[in-house]
Amino acid sequence: MKLLKVLPLVAMLLFLGVNAAMADDGGDGQPKLGAGGPGSPDCSSFQGTADANGNITSECEVMTGTQTTIIFAVPDAESSIDPNYLGLTCVAPQFQEAGWTLTQGIQTTINGTLVDECMLTAPTDPTAEDLANAAAMSGGDPSDEPDCDWDDFVTGIPAGCDITITTAGNKPNQLFAPNASFDVAPSTTDLIPFPEPGTLVLTLLGLGALALASRKYRVRATA
Repeated sequence: MKLLKVLPLVAMLLFLGVNAAMADDGGDGQPKLGAGGPGSPDCSSFQGTADANGNITSECEVMTGTQTTIIFAVPDAESSIDPNYLGLTCVAPQFQEAGWTLTQGIQTTINGTLVDECMLTAPTDPTAEDLANAAAMSGGDPSDEPDCDWDDFVTGIPAGCDITITTAGNKPNQLFAPNASFDVAPSTTDLIPFPEPGTLVLTLLGLGALALASRKYRVRATA
């Protein structure tokens, strides 16, 4: 009976310990968003993880239409040790050179999980400077279009091209928690819900109860 009483406390301590291990040192996780392609998983059903050092090197492919927004999302607990601090700063220098708008500081709740987001939005009426910048970043032969170069991305990411995500600079204070979950999608409706925090607690309680039942069975079997 004593073991049953302490199981919830043990589960909660384990839950808090896991979250502390997943959080970084307080600096911003900083993904760099870009584009390229093709040949990656479908962006509308994509969710990835950072590596054991908190680095992200990933990409996904736009499968249909021309996507004019890009959303990057990460659980707040995996980008900052302080739940009141939005520990996410996205960078997208090439998108911005081509006239895209980068919106920072978005925080929402998905499936019970506090999530930090940033959003890129393509220009509806690109300027001559936007077009010139995109052409300069693309280089190559303009007759081989579309070839998933920056001059193809001024008004959106066309089907068959990739959204790329890397950690900018790989500096220690810009990395994410080890194995942090993240999502990148062409719209908010394509974001995959992150696991609800309570799920981990329930799993730990279940494992604890299973261990207790197994112990009781062994005691009775040897009685």
